[in-house]
Amino acid sequence: MKNRTLILLLTLLLTLALTATAELSLPDGVTAIDSSAFEGDTALRGRVVLPGAVKTVGSLAFAGTGLHALVLPSGCQNVDGSVLAGSHAAYLYLNGASTAINGGVQDVAYVFGPAFGSASSLGNFYATETLVTKDGFYYSVTDGTAVPLCAVDGTAIPSEITIPKLVGGEPVRSLSSLVTTGLTTVRIPAYLSAPSSVNATTYQSMTVTAPAPSESSASAGSTLTWTTAIEGSYGAVEYTWSFDINGETKTVTTDTPSVSFTLDTAGSCVVSVAAKDEVGDTATATADVLTVKAADIVYRALLVGNTYPGTALALPGCDNDVAGMKAMLSRMSATPYRISTRSNLSASGMESAIRDTFSAATANDVSLFYFAGHGANAVGTSYHGALVGTGTTYLSVSKLKSVLDQIPGKKIVIIDSCHSGQMIGRSAGAGVSKSDLNAFNSQVVSTFAQQSRSADNLANSGYYVITAAHSTEESVNMGYDADEDGIIDKHFGLFTYSLTRGSGWNMATNKTRNLSADSDGNGEITLHEAFSYARYKAQQSNPNQTAQVYPSGSSMVVWAK
Repeated sequence: MKNRTLILLLTLLLTLALTATAELSLPDGVTAIDSSAFEGDTALRGRVVLPGAVKTVGSLAFAGTGLHALVLPSGCQNVDGSVLAGSHAAYLYLNGASTAINGGVQDVAYVFGPAFGSASSLGNFYATETLVTKDGFYYSVTDGTAVPLCAVDGTAIPSEITIPKLVGGEPVRSLSSLVTTGLTTVRIPAYLSAPSSVNATTYQSMTVTAPAPSESSASAGSTLTWTTAIEGSYGAVEYTWSFDINGETKTVTTDTPSVSFTLDTAGSCVVSVAAKDEVGDTATATADVLTVKAADIVYRALLVGNTYPGTALALPGCDNDVAGMKAMLSRMSATPYRISTRSNLSASGMESAIRDTFSAATANDVSLFYFAGHGANAVGTSYHGALVGTGTTYLSVSKLKSVLDQIPGKKIVIIDSCHSGQMIGRSAGAGVSKSDLNAFNSQVVSTFAQQSRSADNLANSGYYVITAAHSTEESVNMGYDADEDGIIDKHFGLFTYSLTRGSGWNMATNKTRNLSADSDGNGEITLHEAFSYARYKAQQSNPNQTAQVYPSGSSMVVWAK
């Protein structure tokens, strides 16, 4: 039924409700809103809720109005698809599952209604069971996603709204369904992309704290653990840690808010963390600068002397060699060696002693292995130059190398035995002329620089080696008559005596002396200085014994006052 009185009444009631949600008050028996009843009335705004008696709504009934939404009662049976044509309304809300929409809905962003209702097949339909109202906005929450739709009441829309990251426990993953009619600005989480039609500002919806180290100070070579804390994340989080040390950056990725990292070098270290969660939200934080101190170098020395007592190989003096080396090293306070001494070891015993003594060595440490005893003369075999152990055992050059290779850091190897030049592949044909001692310093550098490295000996990176003789030469002992009664009171190796003498210890008299080997007077004995003095001094007494070195001319400090 349609009459002018009803239309005027409806107009009056709706006009009074321009700024609020309106519910029409109709005369008894009015069950229909006729076609075009309010068509073109742009003063009609907000959300209109039709009373429960209305059964049908005709075509264009609210077409061309300013309505934001139209709500139909549960008993409504039919509504024409053009009811809001031209109004560009946000939604048509159906309370009844049986309400049928005739024709496609025109100019309405969404149709809300009961799941499996008559309108559920529409492309822009959302089931009311999935709707969540948050801060005056409708969201559809289903299948692990919260989809922002539109404002609940057009007249209540603020000029700015904030889209949260989570609604009903589910994340907002996209804004492609967002209707912003009447909005000035939309604030969105930074991980989302706003449609081009939306005036959006972003905010950070997830935060991480600055990484905190397990120690407030660190030395090069130490391993620290950094931890962070995160808020506002969803699902699994990936953490990317950046370690900027002296301008060089290394990255590590973890799935937990902590990471362990070894600080290889001294300097300034800046640690940052970037967190990314399951929906692509990110947050970053940077720790304060950590100063990494130079690592404390640990010096270790294993001194082995084999005298082979009670055997045909008995060799006097090697115990004195160990005592002399220990006395000399003990006085080198700038290189405080932790000294271990062993005597009369078998080949396997030497291997075990090496492993035990240097087991805690790091890449920053210095490990010194010294041996005084017999060296094998077995030319053409793998035992040529081998260290002779007790019980007729042999520690070959290659086997010694394989054991020493397991030790990180710098390795100093000093061998006072016959044929020891085989340790670095030195034959009698190489080196400096024994008759030309005056030209020694200039010749030794050029001669040994040409010596090739080998996987089978110690002439390799990380090794600093001095041997008492060439691979074909013998290393001799010398005696000392302390009271000048014609009887030898003490034996020791000529090479070891020369080596320690140049470094401030006289093995014959057990007295300190000046650092003759310290050519530049700085209190530090380099590999080149120790070798040059020992070679020169030994050849003064025995021209047939020629010490060898690898690498030649090295400035590596082997010990220092």
